Amino acid sequence: MEQLHRSVPRHRQGQHGAWHPALQRRPVCGRCRDQCTGPAGRNLRGVQETGRIRLRLRSVSHGARPHFRTVHCRRGAVAGGGARRKGGGGKGHRHLRPTQARRRGLHARLHARFIVAETLGAHLRELFDGILREHAKKDTDISDYANITWRRKTGELDAWLAWRERLKGLRIVDPACGSGVFLIMAFDFMKAELTRVNDKIAELQGTRHSDDLLDSDSEILTRNLFGVDVNLESVEIAKLSLWIKTAKPGKVLDTLDGSLRVGDSLIEDANFAYLDHAFNWHAAFPQVFAEGGFDVVLGNPPYVRMELLKPLKPYLEERYEVVSDRADLYCYFYERGIKLLKPGGRLGFISSNTFFKTGSGRPLREFLLREATLESVVDFGDLQVFDGVTTYPAIVTLRRGAAAEQHLLRFWKVAALPDSNFNAEWQAHAAPFPQSALGAGSWELEGDDLRRLREKIRAGRRTLKQVYGAPLYGIKTGLNDAFVIDTPTKQRLCRQDARSAELLKPFLEGKDLKRWRVESRGLWLIYIPKNKIDIDDYPAIRDWLLPYQPALEKRATKQAWFELQQAQEAYAAHFTGDKILYPEFCAAPQFLCEHGYYTNNKCYFIGSTDVHLAAYLNSRVAWWMITGTSVPVRGGFYQMHSQYVETAPIPDWNEAQKSDLADLADKAGKAARERLDRQQAFARRILDLHPADDGQTKLNVKLREWWALADFAAFRREAKKLFKQDIPLKERGDWEELFNEQRAAVRERDDTIAAAEARIDRIVYGLFGLDAEEIALLEAAGRVGPA
Repeated sequence: MEQLHRSVPRHRQGQHGAWHPALQRRPVCGRCRDQCTGPAGRNLRGVQETGRIRLRLRSVSHGARPHFRTVHCRRGAVAGGGARRKGGGGKGHRHLRPTQARRRGLHARLHARFIVAETLGAHLRELFDGILREHAKKDTDISDYANITWRRKTGELDAWLAWRERLKGLRIVDPACGSGVFLIMAFDFMKAELTRVNDKIAELQGTRHSDDLLDSDSEILTRNLFGVDVNLESVEIAKLSLWIKTAKPGKVLDTLDGSLRVGDSLIEDANFAYLDHAFNWHAAFPQVFAEGGFDVVLGNPPYVRMELLKPLKPYLEERYEVVSDRADLYCYFYERGIKLLKPGGRLGFISSNTFFKTGSGRPLREFLLREATLESVVDFGDLQVFDGVTTYPAIVTLRRGAAAEQHLLRFWKVAALPDSNFNAEWQAHAAPFPQSALGAGSWELEGDDLRRLREKIRAGRRTLKQVYGAPLYGIKTGLNDAFVIDTPTKQRLCRQDARSAELLKPFLEGKDLKRWRVESRGLWLIYIPKNKIDIDDYPAIRDWLLPYQPALEKRATKQAWFELQQAQEAYAAHFTGDKILYPEFCAAPQFLCEHGYYTNNKCYFIGSTDVHLAAYLNSRVAWWMITGTSVPVRGGFYQMHSQYVETAPIPDWNEAQKSDLADLADKAGKAARERLDRQQAFARRILDLHPADDGQTKLNVKLREWWALADFAAFRREAKKLFKQDIPLKERGDWEELFNEQRAAVRERDDTIAAAEARIDRIVYGLFGLDAEEIALLEAAGRVGPA
């Protein structure tokens, strides 16, 4: 620390040689000190190249105050324990292997650099072109710089001098600046541009150096870059990052107190602001707003779910247009960011992509379409960009101001994270998309061919909601451990009190639902709606529930301690009758017809007896249309909430077509159930290989899925591995015959199901009038795994 102090003169605001508070209060590790100091005349390497300051102090507004530990500049080191973001899982951040951490750090830098290029870079190009037009003769093609005809003899020099003056007045801000990563990237961009400008002016003036703006670092730090963060520690680290970036032996550090500020970027009222850090943008930066606002807003807004922000709701409802009951905090940063811009200014954020399709994101979608021209969208899907945190990120860049009617944005659905040259991958894969094709509903960003195909399938057809009603979800117990029991427990309760059977209902959870069939685990629900029973009339049930009474009484909703939280009593006829079920999360279509089961809130159902509807919903067409509007989640799954499934278009079908589809659904369902029976029966037989077992042995995954083993030899190896003994020689032949016979029967059912599904798809393609080229396009875009 002393070396750093000796190498870098004191801050202008310091007195009597005192360190600036950011350096005085924060210890710097020895490795960082050694990197930041050295022989006189040696430039300090940029933070992002030496292993930028790694932040766990990322600004999470309204979160827990982060702990601060020693600042490490080494790649992969952690600078302190920050407040967790959405998806952190409550266990803190994972510690990544060095290679993995470096790769994630590389991705973060590539994305920040891309955002700066797409916002600041695009803005500079646009402004520079405007200056060239001012100094070039009318009708001159400014894209051919070498052949520009200037208005005056000194027109070229005048243009470059004017451009330098315009750069001095450019205002760039990160409203959640954290460690300053985006500001550092913006600094690099501005430094390169100013160097280019000064070199060109020197060339035109015939001098070695331009006689103005020699200390471009100070100009950029004090006039171009601004940042705000709710955490004091984050702001101090941002300052330190920029000082390390620009420090040179003998150079006095620039004061950044006026440009990097502590404050709650969203809230001006101290009664609501985090840590009383209310922040008035106009009062903090009056000169910026006297000039109309910022030119560029960029950054990575914090992700904080609305459930954690309930105290802010009254304030947000009165002051923000994007307000929604479940809107994440980053949604409000979009609105704030756009309103900080001057007309024509640009914004670039990397944040969650969930607002593209969720109901809570609708106000933000409407706001963006009304107030902004979208320029680029990079959707990472479920690829994990940030280390240790599960997010669904997207980059959005835009220009303030409504889009022209024919405006085309560019989008890229990223299949794998590039390890280098992110911009080159963007240029290779980005596709045009008309902003006019986006509406307040779910955003479906895709190529022209797929967009036209989707429009054709929808054209003139009613939706599932219009024909059958919106899908409904099942029961929320409020404490599954209390109300959901297995079959042995159910039998014991009935033996203790025969009346217990009146309250026990066969029960399914989302994981029990597969395409065409139920894979029940023998669960039962203690079904007690509000105000229906006296619990003392059911002593066995009462005694079972009593140990859970303290936890049951703490539930958020009001009901007797022994009653279900949401019994969905209005749906009782559906639970006991015929319905079409599907789970909340699906990686492939998983619709099935079912009768008599009660379900939890992770199961959705359509109250219909139309078997042909289940056939259609399991088709490729329906799956592709539904997943186009639903939210993808990690692992290739989609969130199948009612608002997404209800949009499925219903074809115009005649009775013969309905009958054919129903017959095929029945055939697939029968084969699926028979296959399950054989799979489970043989799995039970496997335990006979260890007859002395006390019932504690559980089959491993490969033996539970025995039909997927390559042959009997593989089965024998797995059995030997589990039971620590080989199949007896005298029984081996019988087991091999049984294994081959049952596996062949399973595969026969596989073929039956596949044939039925293929026939269903052909019928559905015909219902929507799809030709061979359209079918090939759809099947390539929406692959469906086996049932």
